[in-house]
Amino acid sequence: MIALDHVSSDPSYVPPPPRAKHLLLVARWKGLLLPAHGSKGASVRHAYSLAVWPYEPIIIGRRVRILAASPTAHHAPETPPNKLDTHDPHIVGRVLEVWRMEDGVAAARIANECTGNSVDEIMLEFPYALQKGARPERRTGDRESDSAMAEDCMGVMACVRPAPVERECLGRRCWLEMAGGN
Repeated sequence: MIALDHVSSDPSYVPPPPRAKHLLLVARWKGLLLPAHGSKGASVRHAYSLAVWPYEPIIIGRRVRILAASPTAHHAPETPPNKLDTHDPHIVGRVLEVWRMEDGVAAARIANECTGNSVDEIMLEFPYALQKGARPERRTGDRESDSAMAEDCMGVMACVRPAPVERECLGRRCWLEMAGGN
């Protein structure tokens, strides 16, 4: 306690920022999935793959926000392929399930809470090493580790250019629904 009091009375002390409400995930859209049939009928599902290593593991119950990434070269052919643009696909929700697949890959099922988007569920593929809290730069020896495979799954180091944000998706209170949906 004394050390903490000392730090807080120090005029140069800057407290750490509060934990973000959502874990930001930069991901590439892979395509549509077959609809899941539930109590409300068929639901729209999309598949994404993680493009940039997030700052914390993807775990059940964690709230997430997805920024969709696409190569800048799609509209500027002279640009290197590792430069990515992002846009807000209006995917904000909670991780419902996480499981391990083959070849060092894991998947998460995310329920989308955005009321202005017709997509109900997201399937996100990402390196399993992320579940264990590993970072891609922490390799061990010459053997292929989960971290090395994870880096291969996500491709080369990317330079991400965030899209200008006019209005951010607010999930259940999204402005998109008020504007007529997409």
